[in-house]
Amino acid sequence: MANKANKITERLGRMSLFREVLNGSTLSALVALILISVVMMFVSPYYMTLGNFKSIGLYASIIGIMGAGATVVMLMSGLDLSQHALAALATVIIAICIKTYEMPFGVALLIALVVGVAAGALNGVLIAVFKMPPMIATMGTQYIIRGICYVLTEAKTLLFSNATLEMIGRGTTIGIPNSILIMVAVFIIIGYLLMKTPYGRAVYAVGSNEKASYLSGISPVKTQMIAYIICAVCSVLGGVITVAQVGAAVPSSGVGSEMEIIASVYLGGVAATGGRGTVVGTFLGVMVICCINNALTLAGVQSYWQTMVRGIVIIVAILMDTLRNKGTKRL
Repeated sequence: MANKANKITERLGRMSLFREVLNGSTLSALVALILISVVMMFVSPYYMTLGNFKSIGLYASIIGIMGAGATVVMLMSGLDLSQHALAALATVIIAICIKTYEMPFGVALLIALVVGVAAGALNGVLIAVFKMPPMIATMGTQYIIRGICYVLTEAKTLLFSNATLEMIGRGTTIGIPNSILIMVAVFIIIGYLLMKTPYGRAVYAVGSNEKASYLSGISPVKTQMIAYIICAVCSVLGGVITVAQVGAAVPSSGVGSEMEIIASVYLGGVAATGGRGTVVGTFLGVMVICCINNALTLAGVQSYWQTMVRGIVIIVAILMDTLRNKGTKRL
């Protein structure tokens, strides 16, 4: 068993992002993205404009940052349904700190990050230590966190302004929105963490075979704990981007969108059984989801039909993962 785990970590250490882009699942997401774009060229002349790409990118920056964090968790067969709730709590904390207590943005962000780390650690303890099913554990923390949002705001939207947040949400660098640049930076950091560090190899090893990884000297509990903290920090950053773009803290933000992140990660090729997938695939999955949402809006599809399409996309994502797993088992 120990030799098997060592072989897994050695093999994963030699994996390249180029190979991962060419694997079947990631390539499928890339093809889907191209097909959507080709179809929309004929449906709406606005789709291929720079302004529309900017709109897609701004929306993708929120889901993308949280999706990058979710990838680390889901590579170990985990799940985090509390991400949007935690992002909303981060917006509320930042708004209260700046609007009510007149704190600098840096201090408000630090407080939000501390709360995020605590929430991630709680998820990690419930799942890694007490062995609760990830869906049940994070569903519980989701309701707790969302309830805190409503209590702190009395279910009201908090309007406020801050120069730093305006720069993050509406500013640009060399013509590229800062929100998109932050998303790219997060993907690069998470990608490096997973592909080039001992922790990343441990994530893949635990996801592939938890018992074998333990026998090889890897601590599954510690690895999972860190993963849920990383996921929570990314959720907080997603909240920062949200409040920066909107200019307000909405305690109900993200309600009903919890599965978009999970669907994005699955569409990008991360296996529900763990041990397989990359942030490159997740990025493409995020873009597919965002382009579908954008395409439906441009095509004038009514909102309730859009909800149905999202449901279909989620089912397709899970079905693709199931079929990939069956194909792997045959091999």
